[in-house]
Amino acid sequence: MINIDRKDLNIMKIRMIDYDNKMGQCELFVTREPNQHEHLYLRNGSEVVVLNIYQFVRNTKDNFAEEPDFVAIVQYQENGNPALTDLRKEESQAVLDWFNNPESGLLGGSNEEL
Repeated sequence: MINIDRKDLNIMKIRMIDYDNKMGQCELFVTREPNQHEHLYLRNGSEVVVLNIYQFVRNTKDNFAEEPDFVAIVQYQENGNPALTDLRKEESQAVLDWFNNPESGLLGGSNEEL
């Protein structure tokens, strides 16, 4: 197994903390430090605004890979990125339509394999 340090790839880890406490915390990787008031788009289509960003200071190399480089206080935006959110909704709806289709056999108890 090859062990690659994320510092060798110039990738930084950010722990995002939701200002309104609606979404909780999540972590993501970026190639540069985000700026205050910058908008970030997540892979699920959500949009966040960086309210404050703090650099995480370490005094040891223990658990280096698990600790974030930055902690950001963010606020989630309602609309997000329409290009990403619409695609996600379409995919979810297609799965629901397939699952709820009586001809698929999922609701009728047949032995159809998924």
